[in-house]
Amino acid sequence: MKLIINADDLGLSSKVNNAIGNAVSKSYITSATILANSEHWDEVIDIAQTGKISCGVHLNLSEGKSLTNSDLLREYGIINSDGEFKKNFNFTRDMNSNLLNALYLELKEQISFVQCKIGNISHLDGHHHCHTWLGIEDIVESLLSEFEIKSIRNIYSWPVINPIQWLRVNNKFKKTLHGKIKSKYFTSYENAINKISSFRVYHELMLKNEVVELMCHPGHDRYAKELDLIKSNQIGKKLNVNMEMINYLDL
Repeated sequence: MKLIINADDLGLSSKVNNAIGNAVSKSYITSATILANSEHWDEVIDIAQTGKISCGVHLNLSEGKSLTNSDLLREYGIINSDGEFKKNFNFTRDMNSNLLNALYLELKEQISFVQCKIGNISHLDGHHHCHTWLGIEDIVESLLSEFEIKSIRNIYSWPVINPIQWLRVNNKFKKTLHGKIKSKYFTSYENAINKISSFRVYHELMLKNEVVELMCHPGHDRYAKELDLIKSNQIGKKLNVNMEMINYLDL
């Protein structure tokens, strides 16, 4: 099994950056994704320039400042009067062409900004998984092509939302972006441990020579246990398999 361990939220705070930087230095993780609206770019660049990990963009429509501060995003309630994203916008509703264009310009600016800061972008994923939200997939497909980015994170490998909604999202996402999805399986590291019996079935049936991505969140109090699981290689021990640690640049 080829395993990518990706740290989400690089740039969110100094606490998160320090935790990710430490995990990189000790080779606990192989990849990270960057929030373009970070206020801690010196720290982000130091981590990205270690050369030890692949670095992608953590597309963001739900936290912190919008880079475009678009009047349309404000009109539709995606950002507030201060230009900050709202976390409760309903992206499952139908979106018109004007709104889709405003979202495209926002995500394009995020990718462009990160590219200017670090150079090569290995892949895309999404804060709160926004890259998989219904209505966004065609925008993401266009941006992958425009920036010549080869890979995107897969959707969750089992439902974490309403199963019918998950199936609908899963089918649309994979139909649109199948050529850019490089991992066979995706979930969080802690979720994989908690569902190890299901993970073992995936491994035995599908994953022996496949790419698996497990995300993690160093520096988040909510996920304090997760890094300890990674440090002690709990996935390898519980599955009793050999794993090749890779990153997105290896694909």
